[in-house]
Amino acid sequence: GKKNIVIKFVIFLLAMTTLSLGQRFEDLALIKGFGLGNALTAENSVDAMFKNPSAPNSINSSVFQTNFSSYYDSDIQILSFLYSSKLTESLVLSVGVPIKKISGIKETVELNGRAHEIGSFQDFHILGLTALTYSIDALSFGVSAYINHRTIGDNSGNSFGFDIGFQAEVNNLILGASIQNINKPSIGWSTGLSEDVSPIVNGGFNLTLSEKISILFDGEWELETIESQNFRFNSSVSYLLGPEIEATLGIRHMFSNRNLRFGLSTD
Repeated sequence: GKKNIVIKFVIFLLAMTTLSLGQRFEDLALIKGFGLGNALTAENSVDAMFKNPSAPNSINSSVFQTNFSSYYDSDIQILSFLYSSKLTESLVLSVGVPIKKISGIKETVELNGRAHEIGSFQDFHILGLTALTYSIDALSFGVSAYINHRTIGDNSGNSFGFDIGFQAEVNNLILGASIQNINKPSIGWSTGLSEDVSPIVNGGFNLTLSEKISILFDGEWELETIESQNFRFNSSVSYLLGPEIEATLGIRHMFSNRNLRFGLSTD
């Protein structure tokens, strides 16, 4: 009827807007968060706990996931392990360990107006995060703590931080907000130098249009200093292909890098 026509028209506009804003096709990944263009603040799944610790609020018992993604000609590889368990009727414990490796990306310098290769960029990044999510009725609150280790070339550094977040569900709409790096952690590098990590404030929504279609949108506000502030926006459209298969089309950093992403995920 008229309702189905309106829904299809809205989805068509969203898809065309996403495609027109995308500068380049970035990822084809089996990790749901990538396909969603990192618009995860209001997504209620285990994948989203790295951006909002209140996200794993729909767990019925226990969930264990492993995800792997390789792109840019295998120069970037990501392996993640996710576990979430319902401790009580209201409390969920989640643990996540993503591992990111960047290798083989050429480093160049400009000489006489031309680029000359001087080596390759190496980056190894592992993070261990534990989150507690408390739900009451349609509200969920979460807090997480993480340990972060990163190696760039011959230098390595570590940091320890906290995130907080909440989600509220009203009919077919989920609202979410979170603050990452709320303690403004500092990375202590092996060179003796330290690097402050800026807090990031996230806010977004997850709107279910039908049994198969939903859209997500969120914004990120990174406060480095009063003079230096970064705003980023992400969005996605999800379509349920079958009982356990979902296709997503998302765009990360809509008005800056504009990275278009497509993903497939299974439950």
